[in-house]
Amino acid sequence: MALIEINNLVKRREQSGSAFELRVPELSFEQGRFYGIAGPSGSGKSTLLDLLALVLRPTSAQQFRMATPHDGRSHEIVELWRDGDEDALSELRKRMLGYVLQGGGLIGFLTVRQNLRIPYQLARRAPDERRIEIFAERFGIERELDKKPRHLSMGQRQRAAILRALILKPALVVADEPTAALDRVRATQTAAEFRTLALESGSTIIMVSHDWQLLASVADMMIVLSSSIDAGGTAISTAEWHRSVNP
Repeated sequence: MALIEINNLVKRREQSGSAFELRVPELSFEQGRFYGIAGPSGSGKSTLLDLLALVLRPTSAQQFRMATPHDGRSHEIVELWRDGDEDALSELRKRMLGYVLQGGGLIGFLTVRQNLRIPYQLARRAPDERRIEIFAERFGIERELDKKPRHLSMGQRQRAAILRALILKPALVVADEPTAALDRVRATQTAAEFRTLALESGSTIIMVSHDWQLLASVADMMIVLSSSIDAGGTAISTAEWHRSVNP
């Protein structure tokens, strides 16, 4: 089942006399697979991730469709943006998405345990304390559950953010450099465990990283952003499939 289907999507940005354009000719994301996004700095990796997370409006698109597995419906995302239907977009984000920010994104005045309870509260569900503890143990932060983020290392904060994104088994998890603060050994372990936990939950993962080898070790498919400059001086970045990594 295709969770997301995109054809001829463009996101254009202009600032201080310079222009940037991200082009996505064709991408399709299947349910329960792990995808990596790689490319040079400034190529639009985070822009693509924000488009997929429904927090950034595309400039244009021939098709941008998202399916909701829980009810079998298909949603035309371009139409929702065009109609200004923020309620529908917000509902899709709430039901479908987990987002892992590069810096973790934990709420500073809450403990790790309280941060992990937030998705349950937003979904109006009682927290599954046992699940929280099991996930924390598997990610090596069980001793940090009752600490606030300022008492954790950056790597520990990022692992807690990954757990928060996965805790309700969302259909889609997007992750922006979630292992950037970790050394190679811990990054590889964390990425592998991220993949295992996500696929156990049936989630589709889309992860950005500057580390090609790390992505290739966990991703089923890789998307590469290549950059160029057009005749008008606009920086063009194109997102395309690279190859099947782990078919």
